[in-house]
Amino acid sequence: GAEHRRVAWATCDVCDADSLASACPQGLADLVVDKGMLDCAIVEHDAARLLCNVRSWLLSPRGVYVVVSFRKPELLVPVLSCPELGWEVRHTALRLPGVEQQASVCVMRRAEAAAGGPGAPANGRP
Repeated sequence: GAEHRRVAWATCDVCDADSLASACPQGLADLVVDKGMLDCAIVEHDAARLLCNVRSWLLSPRGVYVVVSFRKPELLVPVLSCPELGWEVRHTALRLPGVEQQASVCVMRRAEAAAGGPGAPANGRP
């Protein structure tokens, strides 16, 4: 249907600004769902680059970034709450049946957009 025409799939290295810029226009995504991308970037010591690129290149001014992770919230929430990112972070613990460890679901949006403001437009390349 018509609603599927608005879905765009792109493949790139989100930690690489050139790869990201060639894969999609700036501010394309109203929603980015991350199940594993941030976890991998943390292991590879690329979390800061990933988060900056998601915020400054991928997300539209009112875009939402959702991270689902099995990392402990004590690690995850401070990383996502870095003041330089300017995000409002909402954390929810997700308990799954039959799984001992709880998952974290974190929803981020620009603080100014979360407060009802227009959201700062992303400027320049990541």
